[in-house]
Amino acid sequence: MEKVPPSEKLRKEIDEILSGQLGKDEDLLGIMIDRSLKMMFQKILEEEVKDYLGRDYYERNAGSRKGYRNGYEPKRLKTAEGEINLEAPQLRETEDTYRSDFLSKIELLSPQLKQLAVEMYARGLSTRDIEEVLRDKKTGRILLSKDGVSELTEELWEEYERFSERYRSGIFQDMI
Repeated sequence: MEKVPPSEKLRKEIDEILSGQLGKDEDLLGIMIDRSLKMMFQKILEEEVKDYLGRDYYERNAGSRKGYRNGYEPKRLKTAEGEINLEAPQLRETEDTYRSDFLSKIELLSPQLKQLAVEMYARGLSTRDIEEVLRDKKTGRILLSKDGVSELTEELWEEYERFSERYRSGIFQDMI
């Protein structure tokens, strides 16, 4: 029995959405964007494994790299717009430990944007200013939305309030 790759499952979900099988009360656009983004990321992960092994699903090739696909591991990718749940391919019996280059690069991008946004906020930029600064000048694409910036600034404010509470409670009074 052949197993269906996660990207194919997502493709079927998208086809169901397009054929009108969801209720009218559902946020169709939001669901389509979510499923399409997940499918794109899944395809990238699956192609990366295909390139790494030198063969596709259910192929045997004497000239390809040693190793086998071994299911999927749930992976949560945090972005400024929310979490994306993916299924990262796993490999076994490979010569080297397999690590996804794509996931490594994507995971590094989000914390850097977060840190940059926090620094701009601390220096007095407004949420809209930060969104504008983090817009890709060539494509016009927003790298961090106003909602994402707002979430970060709320986290920063909560952290500040916790610090202030500790300061007022006398924890730091001995240091002065």
